[in-house]
Amino acid sequence: MARAVAGRRKPVLLGSKDTRVAPNAGAPPAGAPRYAAIDLGTHNCRMLIAEPAPAGRLRVVGALSRAVRLGEGMAATGRLGEAAMGRALVALERCGERLRAARVVACRAVATEACRRAE
Repeated sequence: MARAVAGRRKPVLLGSKDTRVAPNAGAPPAGAPRYAAIDLGTHNCRMLIAEPAPAGRLRVVGALSRAVRLGEGMAATGRLGEAAMGRALVALERCGERLRAARVVACRAVATEACRRAE
């Protein structure tokens, strides 16, 4: 999936190989389903919300990025730090608020290797 540029104000179409601003994107059909993806990374929590667009593409209608620094101190202790977990939970709560407000019908989430390796 192509990456979206943070802070972009025009709708973005996500295709298999490119990211383009949708020409005359217009409003989606009434009741168009919205989907989301969340990436809880070592440094940031990122979320994109999208809806179907012409030609089997997705139009990004919302995005969120928060610094969580989840891997902070993990190299030394092998554990996720309390402060880092707190920042991640706050970011995920914000994602949840946005998901509910956007009436997202399905969401996929992935987590960094730090989450999988932590004791």
